[in-house]
Amino acid sequence: MKFSAEMDSIYFMNTKRFLRSIGVKIPIACTNNPYSYYEQKIFYKISDFLAVHNYGSYCGNSAGGWVRNRSELLFKNGKPGDFPTRMLTVNYKNKPVIVDEWNIGYPIDSRAEVMVMVPGLAALYDYDGLFYFDFFEHYDYLINPEKKKKYYMTSLEQPFSIQTIFLPSISFAFRQFMLPVFTDSIVVNVDRAEGELIQQFRFNPFPGLSSQIYFQKRVILSYEKGVPYTEIVEKLEKKSKIVLSNFVWDWEKGYIGLHSDKFAAFAGILDSYCKLGNIVIRGDKEFVVLTIASLDTLNLSKSKKILITVGADAITKGDKLYTAPTFNGEKPIMYWFLGKESQRQIERIPGISYIKPVSINIFIKKMNGDISNIRAFSLDFEGNKKREIPLLYYMEGFEINIMTGESKTPYYLIEER
Repeated sequence: MKFSAEMDSIYFMNTKRFLRSIGVKIPIACTNNPYSYYEQKIFYKISDFLAVHNYGSYCGNSAGGWVRNRSELLFKNGKPGDFPTRMLTVNYKNKPVIVDEWNIGYPIDSRAEVMVMVPGLAALYDYDGLFYFDFFEHYDYLINPEKKKKYYMTSLEQPFSIQTIFLPSISFAFRQFMLPVFTDSIVVNVDRAEGELIQQFRFNPFPGLSSQIYFQKRVILSYEKGVPYTEIVEKLEKKSKIVLSNFVWDWEKGYIGLHSDKFAAFAGILDSYCKLGNIVIRGDKEFVVLTIASLDTLNLSKSKKILITVGADAITKGDKLYTAPTFNGEKPIMYWFLGKESQRQIERIPGISYIKPVSINIFIKKMNGDISNIRAFSLDFEGNKKREIPLLYYMEGFEINIMTGESKTPYYLIEER
């Protein structure tokens, strides 16, 4: 389907109406034109990693899942979709050899494990109003910058690209509060024409300054005889200690978490709990797409108005879904990517919400004020309060239990009286 500015404007207007209905003041830059927020210069160009997006970002049950298409390119002699979760040991000429995920073999006696600081790239996609956030590794760290010294770094833990879905109503808060911490980002429109997937750039990204996202990762340092690998390991580990704390992930459990002072997001399997700054979320092996945004420009720990959005990833048989009402007689269209090995299919589904019954607990630390004055409400799709949700109060903050199966809405508002 061709990109429709009208359809996207409908989504944007719904977003603005929803945010205004719960008391959010929208800057002038966001009221005249659906795309005038680009003047804020918070979108940056992804260096040369568009190829990663072309074949490695759309993988069906995406968040917490590993890219299948990329493995077909990397594993010429392997099965599509089979990424090793650890380095593989094989015998070659009666000698044990380590084979990494890039299908390169190294002798076991010339390798060392080391923690390195890995840069990550992030992108925000807009599919006719439904926002996708995609995070993936920047693989430059695997390239040896000192070519005279013959050593190689290969990933011990699985490379990944995680895609997260955000509802239109929280896209504004996401752009305002989270994107400025990313190094690179670009907005693209993916369109299907004559059976092919084509990338179209809607806007020219603006250059600008931003903080780099880093995370720690175990890698294999393979070296040739005579290479001073101890010195290299010490240098890499020293560099890795400056890793930032606003990004958490666990490839074994399958989740990703992001947080800043005013925003937090989680996507994947919530097994037990996950800490995101001053926020702790708990669940019993639930798949959750969760965002928490301050709506009054204050940090979450001091905010008097917080919007929580809870969604689900993929529509599977047996899940009961609740469809949002129409807006002004117009029923929005949601696109869903269904992964089949290297094939990508798009299914058109009526409605805007994809609410999967889940039960999660969210603890938010409060730094000031009387927490007994804090109230929580479930909201309908117009931003109106449906019913009050009881809170648990503690010395350091409060906790809310969200049960989407009962409330039948993805939106929850926490405010101080």
